[in-house]
Amino acid sequence: MLIIFRILGEIRDNIGNQLKRVYLITKQDLQNVKSSFKIDMQEGVRNKDDATSVHLCIEELQRSEFNSVLLYKREGDILETLVKYGNNIIAVDGTHGLNNYNFELTTLMVVDNFNEGFPGAFMFTNRKDTLIHQIFFEVIESKVGNKISPNTFMSDITGVFYQAWSSVMGVVPFQLCCTWHIDRAWRNNLNKIPNIKKRKEVYKTLKVLHQNVDETSFRKQLDNMINFLFEDADTEKFGSYFNKYYYENCKLWAYCYRKHCGINTNMYLESMHKQIKYFYLHGTTVKRLDKGLHAVLQYSRDKMVEHLIKETKGKSSIHKRNILQRHTTAISSQFSAEVLKTVKVII
Repeated sequence: MLIIFRILGEIRDNIGNQLKRVYLITKQDLQNVKSSFKIDMQEGVRNKDDATSVHLCIEELQRSEFNSVLLYKREGDILETLVKYGNNIIAVDGTHGLNNYNFELTTLMVVDNFNEGFPGAFMFTNRKDTLIHQIFFEVIESKVGNKISPNTFMSDITGVFYQAWSSVMGVVPFQLCCTWHIDRAWRNNLNKIPNIKKRKEVYKTLKVLHQNVDETSFRKQLDNMINFLFEDADTEKFGSYFNKYYYENCKLWAYCYRKHCGINTNMYLESMHKQIKYFYLHGTTVKRLDKGLHAVLQYSRDKMVEHLIKETKGKSSIHKRNILQRHTTAISSQFSAEVLKTVKVII
């Protein structure tokens, strides 16, 4: 399997402007290929010194046909992706664990025509304030040539990303918080409830409230939830926390307020972070920044090729595969008919 991934990587690293059949090769196409394959560079390491290795990587990208230094991805593809899909849904989030220097990977992702998350831009930074993200978005704006005006902006619960975005690109009609950020925050603060049984009951009620898609019943349940939390001494402390951060901001996290936004979770970003960490980095926290950069570049490249394959061959789905299987079964089946009466047929 490792050889297959290396072959795919070699093919995709050499993709040019003209579409060739070889560029559309998938893992499935190479399952039976068992040939020897060797590469000189391992996991993006170009030099024993980490800083030198990153510098060499940047220089290599600058010499390539597509200058992708700015956003660590081919510039033409980045611009085309953001312009084409950026006015629908923008999701921004940060993740740790890609290197040993406390650098955070900030990812801007759009949703493509297949309703799948597609990386638009990346930034490695050791700062997590609004200013650095303003600079990030300003660079994107300057490269795109105009402001990006999405219908929906999804980010974490801190509001840092949205504050930076709105100051550069403008206000977005729908601002949403990532579902798993909300869930994680609730889980982390449920220890304010000393009674374990009550803690579980509160969490279960929170999830029902969170996923309620009817606005009228949601408002009633929300008020009942607040009253319930404050009536019990064991849950009062958590009630104060919930009331302070989530009661007035319910439109940012409740499902009933995102029915027309085209999105109800941030599985796109969560899936991307897991793929980079567990597939490209083999589930480890790498000590070198160049390896983290290499993993992001590989992921970005593969997503671009996968999108190209879907555009060319069409997207495969369980529904389509089931239809094809039934169609094939029908064609290969042998049927015979015998007329007994003019109104009755046995098949």
